[in-house]
Amino acid sequence: MSSVKSVFRSIGYQVKSLLGEGSFGIVLRCEHMVNLSEVAIKVTDKVRNCVCNETFALKTVKHPNIVDVYAVFETDKYTLTVMELVEGGSLLDLLAQESNLSEQRVKLIFSQLVEAVNACHQVGIAHRDLKLENVLLDLDGNIKLSDFGLCICQDQRVSNNVFCGTVAYSSPEVLTGRGYDAFKLDIWSLGVILYSLVCGSFPFNDFSINQMIQLQNHHILPFPESINSECRDLILQMCQPDVTGRPTLRQVLNSSWLCQQNL
Repeated sequence: MSSVKSVFRSIGYQVKSLLGEGSFGIVLRCEHMVNLSEVAIKVTDKVRNCVCNETFALKTVKHPNIVDVYAVFETDKYTLTVMELVEGGSLLDLLAQESNLSEQRVKLIFSQLVEAVNACHQVGIAHRDLKLENVLLDLDGNIKLSDFGLCICQDQRVSNNVFCGTVAYSSPEVLTGRGYDAFKLDIWSLGVILYSLVCGSFPFNDFSINQMIQLQNHHILPFPESINSECRDLILQMCQPDVTGRPTLRQVLNSSWLCQQNL
């Protein structure tokens, strides 16, 4: 860690605290040594295959609901990605604090998220790890999509059968080890996120993957009676086991539920 800190000093930053860590690296809260501005810096081991795709994605896609990248530095061992600091926590944190979000707030959050993912898809990038933890909130309550460590580019559109992502957000074609379209996977994962936002839980129990796949393939999602019928229909469309039946992201944004004005 001391060698990493010396690298930070060489690019003009000092480390303040650890923000998070995972299989692809660590994220640190840092302060610029001259203007004292604060940023988040992700440190990734260069031997990881994810570095190239993530760096490309974050530098390519510019959108108000995607974490902004200011600079990328490389050493022999590490890639350091300097990003905006997003301080409002994640959607998972939000649900832990507020278990009953208003429908209007869910619509705002979800529409921003779909717009962000659509911006990625428009330039040929699929996220592949959409989940509550990877959707951050700024201090104004707007979302910022983050963590592109598993993203895949257009020329890799049909993936092999190697599992990636998080089980609770994965579609049946991924869980059964079939080749899959990463862009269709993103749509399924968005459906799981929307279900979680409106129901306060996951649609499928991931303690038994075999049972989870069976429920997915039979299109069985339990909904509380209080859920808006148009919202329920949208989730069922996005979590359609037949990938050809899933809507496009533009169709999601134009859905009757998202376009419906709350009184």
